[in-house]
Amino acid sequence: MEGANVMGNSGPRLTGPERHLNRIPMTPGTNLGAFNAPAIADSLRGLTADPDRPNLYEIAQALGVRSITTDSYLDRLGHTSWYGGSPAIVLQGGQAPSRQRFTLAHELAHTFLRHGRTDDSGLSAAPATRPHFRREEWQADSVAGCLLVPEYAVARLRDHRNDDGSSIATLADIRQTAATYRVSNSVVARRLSDFDQSRHWLLINLKRLPRGHWFTWRIIGRLRGIDAVMEVLESNDSIFDSLSDRDSSIVFLARFGNHIFQLSGSGNRRDDLILILVDRVRRV
Repeated sequence: MEGANVMGNSGPRLTGPERHLNRIPMTPGTNLGAFNAPAIADSLRGLTADPDRPNLYEIAQALGVRSITTDSYLDRLGHTSWYGGSPAIVLQGGQAPSRQRFTLAHELAHTFLRHGRTDDSGLSAAPATRPHFRREEWQADSVAGCLLVPEYAVARLRDHRNDDGSSIATLADIRQTAATYRVSNSVVARRLSDFDQSRHWLLINLKRLPRGHWFTWRIIGRLRGIDAVMEVLESNDSIFDSLSDRDSSIVFLARFGNHIFQLSGSGNRRDDLILILVDRVRRV
């Protein structure tokens, strides 16, 4: 509903059964060192009738959100403003449903943590003038992921067992989990990467250049202890070209800074785009 208030006059328009929810006290995120995204997500999940499939509009009502609107001209995916102590959320119009659901969860996390509320007047400060802005964005992303994809679902992915007894989640498992919780593949992969610190989970998108070489378009996650950008080696082009639109095992080489790694996982190719889930990494 472009540019319209989707909350109604007395609160959010709920998609499930309406019920009375008392407004809970919101805890400012001032103690950054004690930040606990799963615990905050559990608090938000407790405000909805079905904690496993949280109704974000119920949560918004409980948090005292005065309105949720969409605006196709908004220069960011979402924004929360404070007016007289009450938050109002604006979402960029035209987002895919799964993307908009995550954006709303992200903004609700900002609301719960009172990000952007700088004084008793309740007026929002511009992001550039707020301290800890990048940290606040990371916090909101973390809470949103934990809220939308519960811990047990991520643990099930981590403990997935294949026919040969190995524990390797596949792209199909990522897609199924994403569909179940109405989020993107990237959200699930990021949750898995954060949840399982013992392995190098990477979700990689590759795109073909006009001259035929494949390059990294987007990567979710990172190699533990390595901050360098991933560079795909041209010697892998024939491997990537042989991928079909069905998930299959893949092993290829990539350079991170001065180091070359062998990456293993599952992938598929759809025209000039490749999606790969990496779960095993070995330095060459």
